[in-house]
Amino acid sequence: MKSKPYWVLFFSILVFAFLIRVIPPQNNNFFFTMDQGNDAVHVRELTERGQLPVKGPETGIAGLYAGPGWYYFIGVGYKLFNGHPYGALFVTILLGVATTAFIMWQLKSRVSPYVALFIGTSLQFYWFFYDTSRWAFNPFPLVFLSFWFVFLLVNFLQGKKRSFVYALIPIALGFNTEIAGSVALFVFHFLVGLHQVIKKKIALKFLLGLDVVLPTILLLPLTLRLFVEFVQSKFIFAQTGGRGFFSSTTFGEMGARFGEIFSISLVPQSLLISILVFVFIFYLFAKNGGFKDKFAGKFVSLVIVLFIISYLLFSLNSAWRDWHTVYLYPLLFVSFLLMLAKISKKAAAIVWGGVIISQLLVFVPRYLQYLQPSNDVSVLKNEMSVVDYVYSKNEGNGFDVYVYTPHVYDYNWQYLFWWQGKNKYGFVPCEYTIEPGFLKDTYVPSSAFYAKPQIGCGKIIFLVIEPGGDPEKFDKWYEKASKDTTLVEEAEVGGVRVEKRTIM
Repeated sequence: MKSKPYWVLFFSILVFAFLIRVIPPQNNNFFFTMDQGNDAVHVRELTERGQLPVKGPETGIAGLYAGPGWYYFIGVGYKLFNGHPYGALFVTILLGVATTAFIMWQLKSRVSPYVALFIGTSLQFYWFFYDTSRWAFNPFPLVFLSFWFVFLLVNFLQGKKRSFVYALIPIALGFNTEIAGSVALFVFHFLVGLHQVIKKKIALKFLLGLDVVLPTILLLPLTLRLFVEFVQSKFIFAQTGGRGFFSSTTFGEMGARFGEIFSISLVPQSLLISILVFVFIFYLFAKNGGFKDKFAGKFVSLVIVLFIISYLLFSLNSAWRDWHTVYLYPLLFVSFLLMLAKISKKAAAIVWGGVIISQLLVFVPRYLQYLQPSNDVSVLKNEMSVVDYVYSKNEGNGFDVYVYTPHVYDYNWQYLFWWQGKNKYGFVPCEYTIEPGFLKDTYVPSSAFYAKPQIGCGKIIFLVIEPGGDPEKFDKWYEKASKDTTLVEEAEVGGVRVEKRTIM
């Protein structure tokens, strides 16, 4: 293919990728959950106070944090959009588009321009790649990092020793986004190195120095915290039969989960059909010498082994969550497309047509639903309408706001009542927290700094009540939050119940 037509098509795909991502979340039609709120109240420390974060989001293991890189990444978006939560989503969208560009750029030189455009186009209709650009969530960058990682390992298997060292860079960055998935990539990195040691391509001391000594020095706190969690889980299980993260294996459960991941990457409607299609294409790929291909054979082999290693690793504990393996979906999908590119065009066209139709049957209805305004209480548009409603009923006075949420903390409301209140209405509530007298310093960084400006206080309170949760917990909260007050009016706004009350 000539250079000019290729680059026209290349950038056309990127423009299309950007547009289909950037249109649906307009008018604040995207998720801003407790997790995104938690990110926001930490990032504003950087953008508002110039405080450099030294740790990132907390993992599922209490006291274990990712690195701070994610906060710096979305901090750019928050700064560009003057604190609007859309800023974090915007840079996440850009990363999704950049991932497409990176994959096509690599495939153009390693396989062919036609295959690069074919895979770049197909990816745009694969929901489980697109889905990683729908809201700002710290595990999502692992998709880009995993492709970078596998491309470097392909280089290493082709004899470029330095690429094995460079492959630690995306892993290190991954520890700033999603630790569990990054651990899987690191274990795989070591096993690939061990394979090359056995083949006498690299020295054992080189591998041990790179993957044992260096990480031990750099990641000692992480290693110790994981060891403590492992010991505690085993102790709890032995004493009570309870289930900590590392208390038991889950091979059967994870088999079903990884079967879903595999099926989603081919024919989402049927695992059996996915297996049959894969076996058929795998056979043709191998028969046509696909595994002898310098790039495609190694890429496909690495992804298949990574899938197996991830399954074994996450089956050794009960810590797995679906976002831990977010990297597997697009890697499997691209591997399948690479195998198609190496078989007869007729067979490839027939199989690709069937697979892309099955993917579109998932993509199209979900995308059309995403285009419509959602009544989900975690959508930013609905949350901002609650804040607007509260301010419209304040009678020119300051007020207190207490939030009931089924989640642990009200991070999203903490950020929105500060950001929207200060920028749109010129003041923040006198007290805005979970319940009267709750010490926000226990979960909101520098909460006193974000308590100004205020206007006259002490007359009005608002109760913001999210649906769901434990009824007993709600009754206790409601009794405390409404004590010594009189109900003036109530309304449902954006799926949230709001009560206006006066203090007796």
